[in-house]
Amino acid sequence: MTKTRRLALASAAVIASACPAVAASPEPRRDGPWAFTERTEEDSSREQMAATPAAEDNDVWLVLVCARAEVTASLMHNTQFPPSAAAQRTLTLRSANFPVVTVGARLIQRNQLSIDSETTRHIFPLVSESDSLVVSMNDPGGAAHSYTFSLQPHGIALAGIVQNCLDEDL
Repeated sequence: MTKTRRLALASAAVIASACPAVAASPEPRRDGPWAFTERTEEDSSREQMAATPAAEDNDVWLVLVCARAEVTASLMHNTQFPPSAAAQRTLTLRSANFPVVTVGARLIQRNQLSIDSETTRHIFPLVSESDSLVVSMNDPGGAAHSYTFSLQPHGIALAGIVQNCLDEDL
């Protein structure tokens, strides 16, 4: 199986685990390092999702979701992150174009750490204006984990998220 096909299957699994109803939609499309999809909810609202894998671990993904005019950023693991007693984690975000940013993330499920919508809205330029993003976190035992995400190009993958969740901010 080719690396591209493995990434497509992994991205479909991540996208489906982030939003189970997306599993019924067509296979995610690709834009550079991003896999992305869109679906229409029962109430006719649209939901966009884009995901890009970590360079160090193809089981870890940066996932952006736009639903009902709210955008959230999450780190998703294909199985689960190392066990943690804390439901709240601190993530440190680094890119070449911006100062270091520290944000809180909540453990939603064993495989998902999410940044709230308001914070995601404020840090979105880290994603849209950087070539790469390094996300670091410590587990309860003090071990550090860092993940590097390639972000460019993203014009097609993030267009729906920008249009439906961020247009008034940009």
